[in-house]
Amino acid sequence: MKEKLSIILRGGVRLRLLIVIVLLLGGGVALKSQSYTDTLSVYFRQGKSTFDRSYRGNGERSESFVRYIHDVLVGHEDATVKGIRFEVSCSPEGSREVNERLVAARAESIMKWMQGQLPLERVPYEINTTLDPWTDLLSMVESDENVPYREEVIGVIGGLIDGRSQKSELETLRGGEPWRYMLSRHFPSLRRFEMSVEVEVHLPELEIDEEALRADCERTQLPMTVPLESFPRYDTGLASVSPMKYKTPKDISLYVKTNGVALGMLVGNVCVEVRLPDSPWSINVPVYYSGLDWFRVTTKFRMASFLLEVRYNFPGVEGLYAGVHGGLAWYNFAFSGDWRIQDAGGNSPALGGGLSVGYRITPFKRVPALGVEFNAGLGVYSLKYDKFYNEPNGPAAEKGIEAVKCIPDALGISLYYRFDNVKGGTRR
Repeated sequence: MKEKLSIILRGGVRLRLLIVIVLLLGGGVALKSQSYTDTLSVYFRQGKSTFDRSYRGNGERSESFVRYIHDVLVGHEDATVKGIRFEVSCSPEGSREVNERLVAARAESIMKWMQGQLPLERVPYEINTTLDPWTDLLSMVESDENVPYREEVIGVIGGLIDGRSQKSELETLRGGEPWRYMLSRHFPSLRRFEMSVEVEVHLPELEIDEEALRADCERTQLPMTVPLESFPRYDTGLASVSPMKYKTPKDISLYVKTNGVALGMLVGNVCVEVRLPDSPWSINVPVYYSGLDWFRVTTKFRMASFLLEVRYNFPGVEGLYAGVHGGLAWYNFAFSGDWRIQDAGGNSPALGGGLSVGYRITPFKRVPALGVEFNAGLGVYSLKYDKFYNEPNGPAAEKGIEAVKCIPDALGISLYYRFDNVKGGTRR
């Protein structure tokens, strides 16, 4: 839609406005559109395609990126997303075939996330892959004086760039010391996506009534100087973007687990872990219960327990965590010996807490949300219990025994299912 601009003002104001328009429009050339482009860098863990917001500041950068694009789209009614461009890089430890699959999976992961944040369902996009990362790695090595045997490394990488494929030469150089250094210092920066989104803002075309302007100029005497501050401000609509109230997405990972070791001991159990948004911290709550004998009345492991654990998930080592926990447990134990012990009066649970460590893996390639967790923990508990003769309806031998024990209170091989990006209780 075109809007016709007719100059009908009088005197000096008319002339000043004319000057401003000429300056802005380049002597009558109409503005049609202007493009905004912003770029987001996203890093991935080794061998992983999942967009991890907690890794290397991905969450903070992605939120800022979305806010900018969102504000431009909202601030201009005619704004559209013109296109998306991906620049993809992989670290060199994997084969070309593996890297090609990894690049495709990472692109899909990023697009799914972006489509949940911005209206991009029908936006065209292209992917430019850099499956040969040696040039970038060479630049990193040249700028890092701490690389072991740096000159030798530069020579080998230069050969790889020139076409030689003996990557093993670099892997085994000087006993692998330079390779291990680059693996920890430089390779993570190579596992990245750079996504550029171009937003085009369409502006109304301006036409000037040239005859009216020419007649105006003939009747108006141009002053020698015109104070700049006296010029009216010509608002193109691009000088500023209207602020919008943007609520940062609160993405949560939810894990539902069951401990196979406890199930083997006829102890039913379920556990829920919530990974806090944009944070290495998570809250883990396991519950255990068993009211069964172990196939005979003199052997039993009856219990009911509840734990609350706060975990720190190490950003640099995917799957590794350390935790601190507290809990309480009611118990009735007998192991075919002379005695059976039970919490005093059946209402004096053990109370205490301790430390734990664990590691998660995802061995099921077809179902990446399904995984296995290994964990172990040690705690200190205050106990008050009764001691009975281990026979059916055996009498009490001693009551109200008090003790403080250090015991392993977490041991498991658990199967879990992960629900990613849970918002307001619904899976996205």
